[in-house]
Amino acid sequence: MEWMPNARAYVFWPVFAVIAFAYLISFIHWPKPLQPLTRLLKVIGAYYLAVMEFAVIFLPLSDLAFYTLRLFGVNTAHYTLIAGTVFMILLAIFLVRGSWNAWRTVVRTYSIQI
Repeated sequence: MEWMPNARAYVFWPVFAVIAFAYLISFIHWPKPLQPLTRLLKVIGAYYLAVMEFAVIFLPLSDLAFYTLRLFGVNTAHYTLIAGTVFMILLAIFLVRGSWNAWRTVVRTYSIQI
């Protein structure tokens, strides 16, 4: 936790566990007053899963690009900063676009002859 030096493990790990399992927790049958909380947990969990999915897709591509650049003798001293910045920008673009598509659903009807 070098990027959060003042965070204590007894605070960090429970919060991380709730975020990581938020989507699953939201499907537990909760009492009626807690229903808005389950909706919030579902949204948090969905975004967490999207971030993890994009990480699984982009990080191996980033490693491949790194090793390709090293193979051709390119100086990779600042590669981590550049790759991290590109990943965060792409992640933000995909999350905004995906959210826009998810919150503005379009229903189209087609007539099909059988």
